[in-house]
Amino acid sequence: MAFSLWFALRQAREALRGGQPELARRVLEPFVRDGYRKAIVEYGRVSKVYRDRAEAGLRAGNSEAAWNDLQSAESLSSGNPDAAKLRTELTTLGLTSARAALLNGNPLATLDAIDRLKHRAVFHADFEWIAAAAHLWAQAIETSDRGEFPAAITAVERARARLPAEMANGIERFCEQLESRFTRYREVVEALHTASTAANWGEVVRRADEVLRLAPDHREARTLRAHAWEARIPGVTMAESTLHAPRETRGLPAEREEYTGVTPKRFLLWIDGVGGYLVCLAPRVTFGQATTHGPIDIPLYADVSRLHAEITRDSEGYILESTRVVSVNGQSTTRTTLKPGDRVTLGATCQFQFALPVPISPTARLDLVSGHRLPLAVDGVLLMADNLIIGPGAQVHVPMPDADSNVILYRSKEGLGLRFVGPFRVDNQPYTDRAPLPIPCQVTADSFSFAIEAVGPRV
Repeated sequence: MAFSLWFALRQAREALRGGQPELARRVLEPFVRDGYRKAIVEYGRVSKVYRDRAEAGLRAGNSEAAWNDLQSAESLSSGNPDAAKLRTELTTLGLTSARAALLNGNPLATLDAIDRLKHRAVFHADFEWIAAAAHLWAQAIETSDRGEFPAAITAVERARARLPAEMANGIERFCEQLESRFTRYREVVEALHTASTAANWGEVVRRADEVLRLAPDHREARTLRAHAWEARIPGVTMAESTLHAPRETRGLPAEREEYTGVTPKRFLLWIDGVGGYLVCLAPRVTFGQATTHGPIDIPLYADVSRLHAEITRDSEGYILESTRVVSVNGQSTTRTTLKPGDRVTLGATCQFQFALPVPISPTARLDLVSGHRLPLAVDGVLLMADNLIIGPGAQVHVPMPDADSNVILYRSKEGLGLRFVGPFRVDNQPYTDRAPLPIPCQVTADSFSFAIEAVGPRV
């Protein structure tokens, strides 16, 4: 055992010189557990390397890495004043980030920052009122998007009452937008009901579109609009029925939109005999816990943060960004451009594979490969750019072996559409070669069938 201890000490010191405290810790751990004094002393040196690396991470602006190293140091050596000082600095930084997110009108990011601090065993007197205000604000965003404006106003007033004057600018702006939306909403929803009672379906479509601009997740407006379209009254065109509700009216930071149809930000694609897919249309999508109180695009049943990461599509490709624990192909990162075949790990174990199945199309596919899942049992996630190709060939986004030829879903300013060489039916209406696609709808042909349905603010 003496020789083994000598060898372990030598190996641990070499690992520390090489900046590998993780290896040194693994080598020393069995001897520390057995109470060997020399191993315990060396453990203290390992703790110092962790602390030094944590401080370097903090100075470099990587607070997540700094926290991880600090906690490793604390687990090896408790009560160190240098570690305590570093913990105070990181706590102050995290609290500042939470306050800044709330000031800038992003309550979801505030809740995530508070959650991460609590996960680090940090407790602060300000946590309670900051989290309460952020939660009420996020609740106001969700309820107003459903058209429940009185409840939203009550929630946001309660949130505002919890904020000090110096942090009220963002919520004051939101309150003004909310009051303006509510005033207009009352007018147009009354007009919508009047048109519906009179069976004036052309007016129903126009008024429903106005309601959806003000409350994008208003269920009744979507139902009445779909009913009006099904009535197929002359003069009601598909273009009229797919005007998009601007995102700027939502209480969230404005996003650059590439799409202007009233198609939801996400929809579900169910292909008979193949499987189900969550299709995301926005150029930016977020990942986080499935139990979150906010508009996460890809919610996961996994050990991830409330708002863990995001992927943005631009002219350069797909950019992955996160301030949480994220690695690509085993390498930790906070920002990187994804390449086909990359394996992205969120948190400790939740992993998906990134693919660009069709070289001429920027539409991407994400496949969960770690056994984790979304709230709905889908087989994958599709980040749809201009088109989505389903078919029997090799270069498709979703293989559909029994189809006679490729089926192409495409997007334009008028809405979602379909191209297929041959006859098919959309909600039992016959088409050939091309057709607009309302949502929800059912598409059938001799060799395939699939359904599309909307997804609300959360899966």
